[in-house]
Amino acid sequence: MTPCALRTVTTMASKGEFLSDLVVKDIDGDKWLLTAPLWYQQHGTLYIAPSGFVTDLASIPAVVFWRRKSGTHNEAAVIHDAGYAGQLIVDPHRVLSREDVDHLFRDGMEALGVSRWTRMVEFRVVRLCGWLPWNRYRKAEDAKT
Repeated sequence: MTPCALRTVTTMASKGEFLSDLVVKDIDGDKWLLTAPLWYQQHGTLYIAPSGFVTDLASIPAVVFWRRKSGTHNEAAVIHDAGYAGQLIVDPHRVLSREDVDHLFRDGMEALGVSRWTRMVEFRVVRLCGWLPWNRYRKAEDAKT
């Protein structure tokens, strides 16, 4: 499998800017490997999903939402997934809450030009259902220490 750029993005919006392209390799049709870091900047803070991070491109359950994994929100979804997994690099360093990460997802979608209605629906879904994967990641981190 060869790496592929799902979309070329250097879009600026009032909420943030993606500074790199999303470059991933399909692992099994459901999981994707970042083969290059994904950089997002917002309000003077840099957020980096590192190369080697594995994502599903949208953790929203299919029962709840109809989005395709090749949607216009992929870059925002990767930043969100890395934030939930505790693998998002933040410069200057600070600890992110679940609410912080969910807002990054919403604002990242705005930077990508996703419609206001879609942003609102997807943001509400992660706010309502995101505690499940967030807690799962936190338990996994606790088990490592």
